[in-house]
Amino acid sequence: MKKATKLNSYDDREPRPGFGPAELTANETAWIEFLRLISDERDFAPNLLNQEFSADRPNQKWAGDISYVWTREGWLYLAVILDLHSRRVIGWAASSRMKRDLAIRALNMAIALRRPPRGCIHHTDRGSQYCSHDYQKLLRQHGFQVSMSGTGNCYDCEYGIAA
Repeated sequence: MKKATKLNSYDDREPRPGFGPAELTANETAWIEFLRLISDERDFAPNLLNQEFSADRPNQKWAGDISYVWTREGWLYLAVILDLHSRRVIGWAASSRMKRDLAIRALNMAIALRRPPRGCIHHTDRGSQYCSHDYQKLLRQHGFQVSMSGTGNCYDCEYGIAA
């Protein structure tokens, strides 16, 4: 008989709090080990902002994030880049799919509009779109200092954009 899985309703990959390793199924244990392995091997940028979401001048600190809205036609994904000095949206892109080109199109718009100086801090979460080779290559080509939210701090970017 297969053991009943005790999982969160909001995330089927993480065990519910209070259930120790003895209560985990083999699949749950394997999934947790896989997540640990890829998070240890992945090369993330440091968190240069440390929740300092203000800037003294334009093009000093940018923040990017992706949000989504339910429409009659399905989910609409919106990628934005904000200048943290003015809190102005300087780049955006929308799509029915959340792929890396969505984030790249928003970044390209911001770069074309602002022409940032080398050393501008670009802060995002650790989403796959922002960790992609193509996105990171674009950041390097334009001389950005790459900054990413710390481990387990999923609200870091959202707070910076909403504040």
